[in-house]
Amino acid sequence: MKNLIKRILTGGMVLSTLAMVSVQGVAASEGIDTSVVNEAWGLPTYVYGGGLNDAQIEETADLLGIDSMDNVASVGVTGEDLQNYLGTGSGNTASMISSVLVQRENEGHGVEVINETPDNITQITEEQYTNAAITAGVEDVTIMVASIRPVTGESALTGIYKAFDVNGEDLDQDRMEVAQEELETTNEIAQENADEDDFDTNRFDQAIVEIKQQLAELRERQDELATREEIEEIINDALANNNLQNVISQDQIDRLLAFFERYQQTGAIDSDQVRQQLDQLSGNLRDRFGDAWQQAEDSGLLDQIGNFFRQIWEAITGLFN
Repeated sequence: MKNLIKRILTGGMVLSTLAMVSVQGVAASEGIDTSVVNEAWGLPTYVYGGGLNDAQIEETADLLGIDSMDNVASVGVTGEDLQNYLGTGSGNTASMISSVLVQRENEGHGVEVINETPDNITQITEEQYTNAAITAGVEDVTIMVASIRPVTGESALTGIYKAFDVNGEDLDQDRMEVAQEELETTNEIAQENADEDDFDTNRFDQAIVEIKQQLAELRERQDELATREEIEEIINDALANNNLQNVISQDQIDRLLAFFERYQQTGAIDSDQVRQQLDQLSGNLRDRFGDAWQQAEDSGLLDQIGNFFRQIWEAITGLFN
């Protein structure tokens, strides 16, 4: 019995070590250095929710790591901006709480989103923000998102558009609207499956990337847009590639189908810039969520865990014998 307890404790240490490796494998970026001035934009741009008062604007700035407001260009985002960029919304500024810090990066950096307050922005993943931003035409930026209280976080996308606007970069209206539809559709489906054991948000985000890539390749190959049947086949293939074929319902597939029919009507489908940013995102997804398990496998931890459970089984059968 003492040996059995000893083995359980040893196994617990092995599992803890694996958890540490996993955390290290998905370590977050360091964020935005406000002391660095970008050639295109100059200072990073802090776009705060118009529903915040002065004290809350300062509090949100602290969450985003802004030491001094002198180190950033700052501007509020309003309900009117929501209507201007997306052609939708009630124009209610008071509900706009989530805020962003955006820094233009050098070509090849890709789109990187960092959620500084995951306890307050719990529904929308960093990859969902990234995917939607790429659809809208955003490229080569680091974006930090934060909120002082629990919110859906959808208005943060409008803040990203505002940052580009005030820095003299125009984004396509139709693509911004489709990007918002993408964020809402993917978030809804992710939330509906959140309690499913076989659902993984990271694999779902990767599937969305693959669908976009396949649609672009088909467009280039046959010089015409995909038919409804071809889009559905691409969706199903991407879900299967990411082991989600038995999780996503037909109703959810139909919603994805309706979205991607509209998506391929935008300039995103022909954009080399979009392809480059999607390739970057796909690589980041695989690096962040694939390497941790590979590190554990390479280090021999998985073999140790397998041996641990085998020893436990032998110990239990030994007790009965």
